[in-house]
Amino acid sequence: MNLDMDTVDHALRWLQVVVVPLFLYIRSQFSSLRSDMAQFKAKKDKELKELNERITRNEAALCNLPDNKAMHELALAVERLRSDVVGMGAELGGLKNLVEKVDRIVERQEDHLLNGGK
Repeated sequence: MNLDMDTVDHALRWLQVVVVPLFLYIRSQFSSLRSDMAQFKAKKDKELKELNERITRNEAALCNLPDNKAMHELALAVERLRSDVVGMGAELGGLKNLVEKVDRIVERQEDHLLNGGK
């Protein structure tokens, strides 16, 4: 296989016109892809950090919530308060009758005093 100068010249020109620009284009695409990936990674790292912070805040909030036992105790306390309020309503009904009686007595006394004891 003899290589003459024309064949070498033709091969070098083809290399110069096709292969070198193609190589430079591919290299620039990889460089661009690398920088895009770095930006994407930075964005995703930031989102991950924000999610971790949200999870930490939510876990802290969940720790402060009452458990089943505390909720049961709260329900019992509310039921006791309800029964106390019902009982107070009955007592207030009795007080209402007493106040009406006192009001009638005071009214009679006022009438008696205004009418000069008649």
